Amino acid sequence: MRHDLINTSGSRAYNGIIVVAEKTARAQGARTLLLETVMLKIHVAATDSRAPINEDAVGHFGDAAWVIDGATGIGASLLDAPSDASWLARTADAAFRTLLSDDPAISTRELVREAITLCRDALATNSVRDAEGPHEHPSAAFTMLRRIGDSVELTALADCKIAYRDADGMAQLFASTTFDAIEGRTLALTRELLTAEPEISSATLVERLLPQLQANRRQMNQPGGYWVLGTEPAAADHLATLTLPARPGQDSRWQATVSCG
Repeated sequence: MRHDLINTSGSRAYNGIIVVAEKTARAQGARTLLLETVMLKIHVAATDSRAPINEDAVGHFGDAAWVIDGATGIGASLLDAPSDASWLARTADAAFRTLLSDDPAISTRELVREAITLCRDALATNSVRDAEGPHEHPSAAFTMLRRIGDSVELTALADCKIAYRDADGMAQLFASTTFDAIEGRTLALTRELLTAEPEISSATLVERLLPQLQANRRQMNQPGGYWVLGTEPAAADHLATLTLPARPGQDSRWQATVSCG
């Protein structure tokens, strides 16, 4: 999909996981000690790009669930793969599963750092040409939900979001905000082009936007720019995070939708 507002296939996409945290109780011992345990249940996990190449991935392992929204490339491919973005989405997805299997208690920051390091090293091994710069490396927006004890931790990079209900039952949206200014400039240029030429084709629109998109990518994973899941481990130091109780109020169920698209 995208983290710079361009989907060159012209198709709509949905990628998401509906997660419920349930607190259950069981009796133990002669004096009937009640033990409460929070468990995550995956109700739906789906990715549907409706495009020839699906550049997104959804995954879950143990008490973690995530969505990876690959950013469509704007240059020649670096890899012998359906697309660089699809390769990254699947490589990062596999890395999360492996790392969580090896160490279920790993912190999310270190999990993301190690997954990115694995992706960086795999890119170096499998590239069919040298990148002109880091802006050509594959990248993705990303969000994750994890159970940490009796809490639920939300994490995001770029424009993936998590919808959830707070302790008062009000719908809330969690996301990173570091990409908002760059996204705003691209949206403004898109509106300007569409106003000037309402019948402009998708291909021509992308061509006209390309210089702006290339400028955006050069700010990727740079101080003062925006941070994404890709090949720069330092992005793990810029995660947007939020920790919430797994059971707000007196409700024994806590529900969130982790999505992109």
